[in-house]
Amino acid sequence: MNTKDKQYCIFIAYEFPPLQVGGVYRSIGFINKLMGSGIIPIVITLDNNSIANASVNLSLDEKLLDNLNEEAIIIRIASRLNLKSQSTFRRSFDIIGYPNGVENKYWESNVLEQIENIIEKYSPKIIFCTAPPFSVIDLASKISKSYKIPLVLDLRDAWSNWFTAPYFSYWHFWYKRNKELKHINNAHKVIVTSKQTIADFITLNKINDSKKFVYIPNGYEGELLQWQELDTSKEKIKIGYVGSFYYDPNARENLLKPWYKKKGHHKLQYVPNLQDWKYRSPYFFFAALKALQKTNSSIYKKIEIHFIGKQPIWLNAMINNFGIEDIVFQHGVKSREESISFQRDVDCLLITSAKVINGLDYSIAGKTFEYFQNQKPILAFVADGAQKEILQNSGMSLILDPDEPEIAAKSLNDFMTGEIQLYPNNDFIKQHSRANCTAQLVEVFESILKFK
Repeated sequence: MNTKDKQYCIFIAYEFPPLQVGGVYRSIGFINKLMGSGIIPIVITLDNNSIANASVNLSLDEKLLDNLNEEAIIIRIASRLNLKSQSTFRRSFDIIGYPNGVENKYWESNVLEQIENIIEKYSPKIIFCTAPPFSVIDLASKISKSYKIPLVLDLRDAWSNWFTAPYFSYWHFWYKRNKELKHINNAHKVIVTSKQTIADFITLNKINDSKKFVYIPNGYEGELLQWQELDTSKEKIKIGYVGSFYYDPNARENLLKPWYKKKGHHKLQYVPNLQDWKYRSPYFFFAALKALQKTNSSIYKKIEIHFIGKQPIWLNAMINNFGIEDIVFQHGVKSREESISFQRDVDCLLITSAKVINGLDYSIAGKTFEYFQNQKPILAFVADGAQKEILQNSGMSLILDPDEPEIAAKSLNDFMTGEIQLYPNNDFIKQHSRANCTAQLVEVFESILKFK
């Protein structure tokens, strides 16, 4: 596309800087790269007061805005949602009464008051909506239909198939699944972040048109750093992990417990498929470390584990239960800049994945691509699925079976003594640069504009 021929696109991103969550980095990357293609995003997002009120447990990083193209068009619109002042009853009612989420309920009217003027001013040719939160897709779809503008959905998670706790009831699952199918059918294109997610959408929703889906993974910014082999002669080997685990022991118990063993209204809960999020925690990594301690204590004593991110109570309990307090260091939540610096300081990077019982995991963690860029060995305690596949293809990952701690301990020992070496497949890794990922998005937009 000739950069002189500017085309505008409404870019709905409820989660956006200075909010510091995984999804915002994808949006920043897309926006910056799109602006160089002649497609100008008009970002519609929350104002700063609403960001502060829309969560009771969030992290903000004003420096994230420094990474955004200064010419980006950002329109910040207030939301009426204020979780900090909401009563427990109101919050519970919203959770039960709005299975797809409440974000749109409190934001839609304010956006619709301004959208006509925005459309008149910029004449956008495409509506792009990134989710979660999935409720905001209702808003994007309404604007698309009202103004007859093609809709592109960017689904960073698997919608009705993404859950870390049971649905309140089968009706709640049915409602969300119907929303999912309706909006997928209405969209011109649906972008997802793993190929397994496409397979799940097609199977679960009985969708015949597979060409509607486009796989565009999360990517990394900038150039790949130089590969750094593990220096096995070092006195201490630092293993680092960045971000959340999306695991809660009580939620897991509720998820896996049969309905007839539950009490009261919990008997109504519904689980469409079994996903064990304990595998996303470091439990199985810790189990392998304890096995390593028994077989080669000298290697075990060289290891330090460093975590950046929130410090849940269960993680402290897990560390204590394994008796590894002396080798674990928790650094709390850090800025994006500090997180990247941390990754470049450690010797290896840890990654995990959830386990889908009798199935394949669909999720690829956003940190995967940061790890790729930093070119450090990855210790991957992963179950079968998309995360495992992409790490295997990278060549820079030691794949370890979470269900076999003794075998994993042997592999860790061989890796840390230099008997196992990793060799990055940079031809594969470079496919996941943000520039390449956004080029795919531009192709999607251009295919729509061509026939509009």
